[in-house]
Amino acid sequence: MTHVIEVPFHIGDFLSGTMHMDATEIGAYWMLIIAHYQAGKEGLPDDDKKLATIAKVSPKVWKRIRPTIAEKFQITDSFWRHKKVVDVLRKVAENSAQKKANALKRWGTDNASASSQQCKSNANQKPITNIEDTDVSSVPPDPPSSDPPDDVGEAFDQYNAVAGRVGLPVAQVLNDTRRRGIAARLRESGGIDGWRAALEKLEASDFCAGRKTDFRADLDFLLQRRSFTKLMEGSYDNHRTDHARPASNRPVDNQLEGFSRAVSGLAEPRSGNGDVPGWDDAEGDDAAEGSGACRQDED
Repeated sequence: MTHVIEVPFHIGDFLSGTMHMDATEIGAYWMLIIAHYQAGKEGLPDDDKKLATIAKVSPKVWKRIRPTIAEKFQITDSFWRHKKVVDVLRKVAENSAQKKANALKRWGTDNASASSQQCKSNANQKPITNIEDTDVSSVPPDPPSSDPPDDVGEAFDQYNAVAGRVGLPVAQVLNDTRRRGIAARLRESGGIDGWRAALEKLEASDFCAGRKTDFRADLDFLLQRRSFTKLMEGSYDNHRTDHARPASNRPVDNQLEGFSRAVSGLAEPRSGNGDVPGWDDAEGDDAAEGSGACRQDED
């Protein structure tokens, strides 16, 4: 579904198209148009009770004004669709897809050299931990925001929508610090479409969504310059989780592997004397000497 927060409004076209309507019909018609934008290209259900509720009129009034308003819509497949609304939604979806592609392309090119340097500097560092990634004490403050406040508010709402869907902490307050952080990340990602692409990566990441560890990313984690860059560059993608295993587990894996090889070798006796592979020759010599001692005692 394509969410639209602003639409083109041509006063002349609207007035000329509604001159034959009374005030009730115009109000109901406008409410249906707004609902159509929110519902998407599929349109509004052909259900008189629901349409009356959307239009904010009683069933009796809806029955009277329905024929006049229905002239403005195409009613097919049990849905009401307005041609102009569908055209606008299609253009918005196309523009959004193009901007998102450009934002992802920008992260893949402009940050290529920076990513290479970061990989070299991180080669000898410890694996990512919750404490390391959520420490904001060393992060310098972002510069004051010069972006439109509507984009910041929309980005805040979009994060909370993803957080509610995935089970991440929902942000309750949009304070000045978060406003500056969101504005900075919007500039880095190429605008609201780049921010939306980052949220998609956040939602898909098992690490960030808390599906593999107790850590769950929150808004402040996302607003850190370092965390946001790593997210966009794929450091938290699921295919990288095997490389992020704590180093302390690897000796255990090696021990288990060696034990498995030793057990499997029990079924392969040495040629000649039937000794078990893997036994130390010194142990065999000690055993032989012990046997000799026993025979001397018996004599």
